[in-house]
Amino acid sequence: KVAAKAGIEYMLSYMETLPTNEASTEARQILEAIEKSHGRMSRKLLSAIGRIGDNSLLEKAIQLVTPNCLGEFSSTICSILSAQSKACVLDDTVLDLLRACVKENTEKNMLNALKFVETAIATLCLHHGSPYSQVFVNSILESKPSILGSMQTTAIASVSSIFVTQDDTCLKRLVDIVIDEKFSKSRTKVVLEAFIAAGKVSNEQTHRLYRYYLERLEQDTVSLPEFSWCQPEARFIGSKAAAVNAFLHGPEEVRTFHGFNGIKHARNWVSKYFGSYNGTWSADATPGGIGSNAYVAVKKNKRYFKSIKKAYKADQAEKLRIVEIFEPGRTLKNEVAKRAAAKSAGNEELKKAKRGQHDDPIIID
Repeated sequence: KVAAKAGIEYMLSYMETLPTNEASTEARQILEAIEKSHGRMSRKLLSAIGRIGDNSLLEKAIQLVTPNCLGEFSSTICSILSAQSKACVLDDTVLDLLRACVKENTEKNMLNALKFVETAIATLCLHHGSPYSQVFVNSILESKPSILGSMQTTAIASVSSIFVTQDDTCLKRLVDIVIDEKFSKSRTKVVLEAFIAAGKVSNEQTHRLYRYYLERLEQDTVSLPEFSWCQPEARFIGSKAAAVNAFLHGPEEVRTFHGFNGIKHARNWVSKYFGSYNGTWSADATPGGIGSNAYVAVKKNKRYFKSIKKAYKADQAEKLRIVEIFEPGRTLKNEVAKRAAAKSAGNEELKKAKRGQHDDPIIID
């Protein structure tokens, strides 16, 4: 009952009215009750104990924080350490909590640890090479496969900003993770941007990362994609998936699908799977017919192709930008222009051949 939320709130209000020594006794009893009942520590209780100023109580309270809740306790813990200047006294206790958090090696726990380390660096004005940073960096490097690859780009950017303040060995291992695990362009970009922001443009590991990133960009900018109804990246998930994916991957513009038990069923199928663009395919669907003759006519639209074209142009611009940073003397614009001109000339020759106007001489035996 003492550990219940209502009980905690009551005890906190009561503690505020007590002298320090009595408040300390009451707080200790609450912590013992929480530990005995395997209850959950609250941020309000931790803050209240921090105001009491009893080091042994603070250690006990921090030890009762559940490791996978470290993220939500970050501000409270760091505020206590900062306001009461007890960083040195409580460092080992907090480090143990951080180690327990990263030990499970799950994305959720790593994000909790990341939030704490970022808060500690900002609140306590710690350098990035602090013990907190070291524990976090080592946990990323030791995870197999790296937990970094499963994180969103925003989290990867935050992790990278911590890594780039480490020594070259850590930098090399971070770049190894990016290359070995074949990070996507977007993930690679945020890591590279962290290196650039840290002023490491001339660093050997930065150039390794740059070459990998540039290679990924060049793979996607060999030539401007020509229009086609084929949508090779389509991943339709739902009923009739095999037939729909075969249609989306192929050159047909329209196909009619049957096998519905009525117009309502057909309409539900359209409502469930069509109408929004999911990034890998684009098509419109129209239900029709009645009873066992119900059908859905699926017609591809150009939204997918337009997105591919837009991505191509964005990659071209990004390639020019990044080359300008690392190879300012390289005339990439001329290379792109020559490639485009060569492709245009090739297309014109193909058109002439189709019209019977090819410039090559006709040889008659």
